[in-house]
Amino acid sequence: FEIATDESDLKGNIEFYYDRKDFADFLNKVKLRGNFEKSIVSSDDINMFYNEFGKHKTVEFTTDVSGTLNELQTSKMDLAYESSIIKGDYKFTNLFESDKPYKIEGNIDNITSSYYQLTGLLPNVLGKRLPSNFSRFGQLTLTGQATVAENYLITKTTLNSEIGSATSDLTITNIQDIDNASYKGNITLTNFNVGKYTKRTDIGRVSLAVDVDGKGFNQQHLNTELRGKISKLTYNKYTYKDVVVRGILTSKLFNGYLKSYDKNFQFTFEGLADLTSKKNEFQFNASVAYANLNALHFVKRDSIADFKGDIKINVKGNTIDNLTGSIEFLKTRYIHQNNSYYFEDF
Repeated sequence: FEIATDESDLKGNIEFYYDRKDFADFLNKVKLRGNFEKSIVSSDDINMFYNEFGKHKTVEFTTDVSGTLNELQTSKMDLAYESSIIKGDYKFTNLFESDKPYKIEGNIDNITSSYYQLTGLLPNVLGKRLPSNFSRFGQLTLTGQATVAENYLITKTTLNSEIGSATSDLTITNIQDIDNASYKGNITLTNFNVGKYTKRTDIGRVSLAVDVDGKGFNQQHLNTELRGKISKLTYNKYTYKDVVVRGILTSKLFNGYLKSYDKNFQFTFEGLADLTSKKNEFQFNASVAYANLNALHFVKRDSIADFKGDIKINVKGNTIDNLTGSIEFLKTRYIHQNNSYYFEDF
């Protein structure tokens, strides 16, 4: 067949197979199989049947199809939309019945696109379910497996973007409010520019592998338990390496355990740093085996600024004038280029 409208041109072969009684429930019982060949379709034409696509979009594609209209499977899909490419095998459930929950499952060979193009093509399906921060990825390429439904998203994918690479094995729920959605699984970041993603100039690129269980995809809603290893983190223009982390992390709180094996900053931290109240609260023990404060860019005036010791802190306050509590230094040594200092108990 060939079907032409003012804006669409569909070419292909379709075979329907059924029992006569199946026509009483055409969407769910009449089966089809076939293929589309180098076809062009306008989103305005599709919206006559499934009103979820953006307006005035044009898509070119080839694919094999099978199943029923409400359990439609596409294989060997090769789709182009503006500068986007979508390749792979996909299954679409309940796209033609709005009173039933829809689901899209994909074995993704290649999705190359951007946040704005994807949400422009499916403004409700993806626009309300992709975190708004994803716009900072720029042009991205996605491979793997993913399932998108009304209430959840399951993803086992690898993403390469303008700000770095990420591999995820996550189940995400409450995606109606995606920036505040809950998630559980594993995330691996490779040379990922967290500073650009979070709009913080003091943080640079990060490589890590962590298990996560929490919610929030932006600083405002972040509240997650994480456990894993940071192999590389650039902060204050210094790149830390080999840091083990486990604990609770929010936008202004960390309660947990850190151990750094970095050559210029070897330490163990266990406790709480809470910046959520009017007065900051710090309750932690830190054991610093070695800290080169000059290399870490905390001390600039001395070419040598080495510190070691144990620190116990239990204080509240956000300025030197309203600070209350106790700070204890044990077996502390500080060496700079002109002198050295040692405190057994301070």
